[in-house]
Amino acid sequence: MNLGRTVPFLDFVPFNFSNFNSIQVFYILKNHHSHKFEFMKQIILVGIGGGVGSIFRYLIKIWTARFSEDIPLATFSANIIGCLLIGLLMGYFTKNEHIPNDWSLLLITGFCGGFTTFSTFSSENLNLLQTGNYLTALTYILGSVVIGILAVFLGYVLTK
Repeated sequence: MNLGRTVPFLDFVPFNFSNFNSIQVFYILKNHHSHKFEFMKQIILVGIGGGVGSIFRYLIKIWTARFSEDIPLATFSANIIGCLLIGLLMGYFTKNEHIPNDWSLLLITGFCGGFTTFSTFSSENLNLLQTGNYLTALTYILGSVVIGILAVFLGYVLTK
């Protein structure tokens, strides 16, 4: 008996189960779908992390708005903090190889990806250049890149 033909929701399964008991069928189905399940779990982890990271970026925007409107302080802060955090996480995960990759997906790819804002950084620099604020744009670009690299390095060294 081919369960894939008699049970409608098993139509997609490319196996003939006539010679297997129910435990063997369950094991085959579980392994057949484990890659799809793992991929979906990874996507969900990145999505959750990215959503939370985006919320934190927005909170930084609200918090930094009272300090300066001339310099894009929110994006600068998010990028520098994000660079430091990525460095800390990279060092921690390198040092603790037993930690599942799911944590890296959640925190580095997801949270830090949603928290840091390179596309916003780029558009803000274009706006500064278009409005003639060349010195501010240059300071912002150099500061973000140099301090960002130093923050990643510092975070990495602190946890390694």
